[in-house]
Amino acid sequence: MMREISQPFEEVENAQPEDYLIYSRREIFTIFEVSCLIIGKDPERVTGNALAKSRTLDGLAWGACREHKETYIFGAEHGGIIRNMMKICGKSKMSDPITIEQAREMTGLLRRKWPKELLQETIMERSRRRLKRLRQLGGEYEEHGDRYMVTLREGALTALIEEEKTMLHPAYDRKSVCEDLKRAREEEKEASKNRHQAG
Repeated sequence: MMREISQPFEEVENAQPEDYLIYSRREIFTIFEVSCLIIGKDPERVTGNALAKSRTLDGLAWGACREHKETYIFGAEHGGIIRNMMKICGKSKMSDPITIEQAREMTGLLRRKWPKELLQETIMERSRRRLKRLRQLGGEYEEHGDRYMVTLREGALTALIEEEKTMLHPAYDRKSVCEDLKRAREEEKEASKNRHQAG
């Protein structure tokens, strides 16, 4: 027997700590994944439940509720979050990707809290930390001509990369680490330029 469109779908149990593990080192999420995680739900469980619900609709019923399908499939609260997130970042699909920085910013705009299990570094935070650690290791990242290079202590970059690898930090290959160091140095340069202009 087909459910009525007004019938709410079964409540999905809250995510457990282990459910967050596969997302804990991600830097890119889909809007749908973020919408689930910030209300404490496992995206995979929500997906399974939503698919089961959508199969109860025939063509006519689905067409009738297409405009508000997020509300029907995911419930009023969750559906509203999905629609608002798509509006905020100008996306048309809940499967569209967003960066962790965008995800955390949108979470704040929606007056939600980013899950403590996912309180990892943003790319910019990681870049600053890596530059700071390079300097602690005796190195510096300086611009020479049209490129950056490590100066002062020989081997500082190799030591930094090995530390990142040992700690299982994401993007610990040489290219990614150097991109982070460049990002942090350019931020410093821009901040210094702005201070001089203000002064």
